[in-house]
Amino acid sequence: MITVRQRPGTAKGVLFVTVEDETGYANLVIWGKTFEVFRKVILQSKMLMVVGKLQIEGEVIHVIAESCHNMNRMLRIGLDILDIGSVHKPARADEKDGGGAQGDLFKSRDFK
Repeated sequence: MITVRQRPGTAKGVLFVTVEDETGYANLVIWGKTFEVFRKVILQSKMLMVVGKLQIEGEVIHVIAESCHNMNRMLRIGLDILDIGSVHKPARADEKDGGGAQGDLFKSRDFK
């Protein structure tokens, strides 16, 4: 799951992404050329799979991204039967089906 996307003006086009899974956090380094190729995938993904070079120093994990893949479909599997707490959208009174986990779970931001 993507937790943070950062593209500092001083980073010469490099995008830094923090991801989290059940084992902890990792930092993705996405060079400008790679970002341009996978721009849509990176910006629209809430759950991202990355192929790249792994660098580990102590407890800090970096992945130099070579390709990125949108895995948002994995977020929707079984949402109707899983209780994932605060991720569910609150039901609106005018929704006959009670709302719940329909639509996007989290809004994505478009960094330009």
